[in-house]
Amino acid sequence: MPRLSPGLLVTFAVGHLLHLILIILPTLLLTGLGVGQNSVLAFVALIGAAGLVESLLVSPPERESERDPCAIQVASIVGLTMLLMFWTAQVESWLTEPQLWPLSVLGAGLVLLGITLRASAIYALGPRFISDISCDAPPVSGGIYRYLRHPSEVGLLTIAVGGPLVLQAPRTALIAGSILLPISAWRIRREDNVLAKAMN
Repeated sequence: MPRLSPGLLVTFAVGHLLHLILIILPTLLLTGLGVGQNSVLAFVALIGAAGLVESLLVSPPERESERDPCAIQVASIVGLTMLLMFWTAQVESWLTEPQLWPLSVLGAGLVLLGITLRASAIYALGPRFISDISCDAPPVSGGIYRYLRHPSEVGLLTIAVGGPLVLQAPRTALIAGSILLPISAWRIRREDNVLAKAMN
């Protein structure tokens, strides 16, 4: 991680705090500031860790790639969908008041797996980790890519499904998977096509 000046560090911390507040906005509106439920606290910690790890590891690209507007728009849609699913999970959890703690454990495991996969992908790609789809160098085959072709997409899906499960909101987890799985499959196909053309 590059060294941050004190001013940049404060901006960084405030940005992450506002991001977390936005994510748990439904809980704050439904229960007030007394967010004492263990599953909500675990959810906040895990999703906060996911965002923090990514923002610490992602570096600006070495050079500007040709922008793929469609890929950028789909990445924005995925981000918004995940936010809506995390909101929906909080409402589902509040309405049902579940006591199925094994779901929270499973969800935490999925989120941690997703963080690990995404962090490994970012580390392996370095500045080439972008929302855009481009291939201006040979495909990466080391690190996590030695074992898994699309660790970032798989990690994103496990976080999207695991987050609602931490809150013991299985219906929302199912909806999140149903919406994001086809989008991820589409992104994987596009990326594979770009890589195939580049290699030929």
